[in-house]
Amino acid sequence: MNQAAAADARTAAKARREAEQAVLVIGPDPPDTVIYLDGQFIGIRPDPIDLPPGDHFLRATYANCEPVELRFRLAPGEQKLLTPTVKCPQ
Repeated sequence: MNQAAAADARTAAKARREAEQAVLVIGPDPPDTVIYLDGQFIGIRPDPIDLPPGDHFLRATYANCEPVELRFRLAPGEQKLLTPTVKCPQ
């Protein structure tokens, strides 16, 4: 295989992997909610996240409020919006 063919094969493989990824968009309420995804700190109102398809776990926390925990599944190529709303004492 020549170098051009090898580069084309790598580009095609990368495009297939990217097409299989899913995108998660998180719009927490309140906006300063801290987000964890699959046990990892993600941030406060993070940008859209590319994830592999499959089952995932989101935890949203906010000072002095009940945390929200969500389990969800992403399909290949899916874009999902989650809006976790933490419940705070009045």
